[in-house]
Amino acid sequence: YDENNFNDRQYLVTQTITIQIIISSVIIFFLFLFQETLSNFISIPDKTFEFIKLMILIVPFGIMYTFAESILRLTSDLKNYLLLTLGFMIMTLLIIYVSTEVIQASLYDIFKFLFFLWAFFGLLGLFLIRKWLRMPKSMVNLKKMLLYGIPMGAVVLLDSSQAVIERIIIANVVSSEGLGFFAVASKIAI
Repeated sequence: YDENNFNDRQYLVTQTITIQIIISSVIIFFLFLFQETLSNFISIPDKTFEFIKLMILIVPFGIMYTFAESILRLTSDLKNYLLLTLGFMIMTLLIIYVSTEVIQASLYDIFKFLFFLWAFFGLLGLFLIRKWLRMPKSMVNLKKMLLYGIPMGAVVLLDSSQAVIERIIIANVVSSEGLGFFAVASKIAI
């Protein structure tokens, strides 16, 4: 909202989401390119690494969804905001219920279903904010966005991946007794 007119806002919104998707796609590309090296370096079991790959593939769609949700909320587009957010929550619950109670899907299959859910709602979110998207003529705000976005992105990435990193470290390093102590200490800390 710092921009002066609607066109400038459209360009800023489009540039922001474009940069986020490009950066996350490049990171995903390199993670998949070096997945064997990364898997051996961290010493993660193959099955766990498959889950991690699925979670990583969700990231660009999560960016689209979150971005659309923010735009819809900030612009007070209540109808589309509710469609996106409530639709996502209801479909998530429905997928988990059907997957666990009706078809008894494996955890990996549930993650696959959730990937498609994120993909659908990420693209739906872009469709709902289409009036805010405009083909950028240039990336004039790139420096401003990178100076703000890279540190913010690092903080968000570390914060959101903290639980997964803890579980991987605990599963590969700590004994059962140590795991019990960690569980008790984390509950006390909360």
